[in-house]
Amino acid sequence: MHVFQSFVVGVSLMIAPVVSSAGQCGYETCWGALGFSSDGGTATSVAQWSQEAAYRNLQENCDWDCGEVRMFSNACAAMARGERGSWSWAEADSVRRAKATAVQLCGDRTINCKVIVAACSR
Repeated sequence: MHVFQSFVVGVSLMIAPVVSSAGQCGYETCWGALGFSSDGGTATSVAQWSQEAAYRNLQENCDWDCGEVRMFSNACAAMARGERGSWSWAEADSVRRAKATAVQLCGDRTINCKVIVAACSR
């Protein structure tokens, strides 16, 4: 019985560091993407294992029509659009901060900026 207890503790210690280094998506780096199309449609992709997978998933969600795409990893991101076609995007540690920063950056160039899409990938 004493041997069994030692074995269980040893296994737990070996597994814990591996689990704690993975993101919530299960990968060390969790990729995401935001995008919008010429007709105003938006799409997101989160919790992807690679940048390429996030891009491909985003375009599939956007019927391969998202011309403006921004990639991010282990963070939150947002896109804001204002008048005259001006837009911006931001990445932050929370969706609230990403939205606020995207609107602020967009507002530096135009008026009436609003968040059009936001997501987190962790």
